[in-house]
Amino acid sequence: MPNDFISSRPEDIVPLSIEEYEMAWRIAYAAAAGQMPMKSPAARGTVRLEHSGKIEEYRFGDTVTTRIVFAVRDHFGIDDPKCPAFLIRDSAMRALDSDPRWPRWVREDGSHVMLFEGLFEAAAALPLHRKDEDYAFDADEFFAKVEAVNSSGKYRHTGELW
Repeated sequence: MPNDFISSRPEDIVPLSIEEYEMAWRIAYAAAAGQMPMKSPAARGTVRLEHSGKIEEYRFGDTVTTRIVFAVRDHFGIDDPKCPAFLIRDSAMRALDSDPRWPRWVREDGSHVMLFEGLFEAAAALPLHRKDEDYAFDADEFFAKVEAVNSSGKYRHTGELW
């Protein structure tokens, strides 16, 4: 795979450990908030992305989304499938924000967002399914995993009790 290529082929969307997922999420959040030094995505040239079986070439501007993509890619390394795996898994997790079960696991205070670690555990490892041209988690399976993590007592806070 060339080093300017980010894949969305099913075989490249590998599971991540909770530690890998959480670190990538922290890096993405820092990049989005402008809290980390990085080369502007606009200065990086073109990148080839595979989407729905087609490879397209893009030149990126300096936006929050492109800072996230490049910060995560720089973290994992250019040829590591964990980069697209994280980006696709994170997008699929965030797509669940309209589910009525989502608010129990997320807190926002205006400038910060806190996510229950069980969301990361579910997003890191559960299988993804094709939904139209994108990937998605099965919502029932996803929130059952989050609930199981909560019930395990692995983390010091629980759902509504934050």
